[in-house]
Amino acid sequence: MTITYLIGNGFDLGLGLKTKYQDFVKWYRGQKPKSGAIRWLKKQMAGKKKLELWGDAEMAFGQLPFSGRGQESIGAYRECYADFVSSFVTYLRIQNGRFLIPRQDRQAVAKQFLEHVLGLDAFMAKAAEDHYLTKRKKTPVKVNFIVFNYTDTIEKILDFQETPKTYTIELGGKQVEVVVQEICHVHGSLHEEEFVFGVDNAEQIAEDAIGRFCTSNGGMIKP
Repeated sequence: MTITYLIGNGFDLGLGLKTKYQDFVKWYRGQKPKSGAIRWLKKQMAGKKKLELWGDAEMAFGQLPFSGRGQESIGAYRECYADFVSSFVTYLRIQNGRFLIPRQDRQAVAKQFLEHVLGLDAFMAKAAEDHYLTKRKKTPVKVNFIVFNYTDTIEKILDFQETPKTYTIELGGKQVEVVVQEICHVHGSLHEEEFVFGVDNAEQIAEDAIGRFCTSNGGMIKP
């Protein structure tokens, strides 16, 4: 049996991390701007207080009127985007560092977490429960995580450094072998060189010149 779980920002919020978009913006605006362009960017962001989701923030960034910066619009975009992303990485590293599991507790925490997420039968209707429990009897149970966060909180919980990793947990009064095969960060992570923040295509960027620049040089458009 193979199960794939999707992990989003609600997971980190539930762990007490301040990873909402507005949490970051509040911190970012408190940092001294390095230039007039970045001061302008922060002023623009201050007017978008209703944004809550990171996806909305990405779309809003693509709609910023960089042409108002004059002939240096592409240069302003490059400077603002680089500062925004590097500051975002710094902020997330601060938040990521707040979540720590003592070494002596890691094995117990990993087992408890897997026992919880694999105990899906407790929330199922009878027919679905019977089907799930029948499938779960075929061990080892294989598990994957698709993660939309940049943090490594799931790796910390599972004390996960290598792929795959095998755990022995208790389910339904029996010892069950569980293999975590892969943890995939679809937008990149704090431990990878590629860090994805942006829109899906050039049509979602308001300024045509910047859209063409991003299409040729990367940056705001996701790969």
